[in-house]
Amino acid sequence: MPPPGVDPRLLVVTGAQGLLGSAVAAQARRRGLEVRSLGRAEADLSQPGSFERQLARRPPLAVIHCAAWTDVDGCQRDPARAERDNAQAAGWVVEACRRLGSRLVAISTDAVFDGEASPPYAYSESDRPGPLSVYGRTKLEAERRALQWPEALVVRTNFLGPLGRGFGGWLYRALVEGRGITLFEDARFTPLYVSDLGERLVRLAIDHPAEQGVLHLGGAEAVSKAELGLALAHRLGLSTERIRRGRIADQVFDAPRPRNTALDSRRAAGLLGPLPSLDQTLEAFCRDVAHALACRGELQLAEGRR
Repeated sequence: MPPPGVDPRLLVVTGAQGLLGSAVAAQARRRGLEVRSLGRAEADLSQPGSFERQLARRPPLAVIHCAAWTDVDGCQRDPARAERDNAQAAGWVVEACRRLGSRLVAISTDAVFDGEASPPYAYSESDRPGPLSVYGRTKLEAERRALQWPEALVVRTNFLGPLGRGFGGWLYRALVEGRGITLFEDARFTPLYVSDLGERLVRLAIDHPAEQGVLHLGGAEAVSKAELGLALAHRLGLSTERIRRGRIADQVFDAPRPRNTALDSRRAAGLLGPLPSLDQTLEAFCRDVAHALACRGELQLAEGRR
C-alpha cells in the first residue's frame, strides 16, 4: 500500500526537458500515470526548499530524479557548480521525499568507477567506486545523500538516444554530417537505449517499492565506443570512412575519462527481465531516427502546402 498522504497515481520527474527525463515521462504516461515534469523554471534545485514546496501541494507516490549537470569537462572546469547541481540538488530532492514520504529513484552514472578493471570485467554493485573526474565525484556524493533516505534507490546507468547533447546525439549528428571523428577502442561501456531505460525506471519506481540501495542498469553487452560507432553507421547505411579509431590515453581532456565502465546488470535483469542486446539497442535507435525524419518530412510537406 502507498504511504498515507501521497497520490498513488502521480509521478514527478526532474530534468524533464532532458533526453532521459522526457523518456521517463513518456513511458509513465503510457502506463496511465499522471506525470508532473519539473524543470529549473518550476523548481530551482539549487535553492533550499524550492523542490519541497512544489511537492507539498500534492505529494507524489514517487520521484525519478534525472536532473544533473552531465557536461564532464564543464564540471571539471567549474567544480562549485558541479557540486551545487549534482550533489547539493540531490540532497534537497532527498529531503523533500523524506519529509513527504515519496519513493525516490535517483539516477547515477557509470563514471563513479575508475575504469581500471580489465575487460571483459563489468562492475557490480558491490565494487568500490573510485571516480576520476569532478563529475564522477559529485555524482557519487549525490548517491551518498540519496541513500540517507531508506525509500531511495540509486540507479547507475549509461544510455543512448539520437537527440540531445550526449554521446548518442553527438555520434548521430557526426555520422549524418560526414564529419571526421575519433572513437575510442579502449573505452568500453554497456549502453541502454533511452526509452528502454525510461520504461524500466518507471517500473522500479512503481512496481518495486521495496527495492533499495544501488542497482546497475545497463545493456546486456559491453562494447567499445569505436565498435558502437561503426555498428550504428552500418545500421544507418552511412559511410564509415571518416571514423578514426583512437585511445583515451592519447587524448587530452579537461576531465580524465575511465576506460572500462561496463556495468554488471544481472541483478536488474533478475528484477525486470532480460536486458536488450546491442542489436536491439541499435534497432531502437534507428527506429526513432526514422520516426523523427518522417515527422520532419510531414511537417515540411504541410508547411509547403500553406
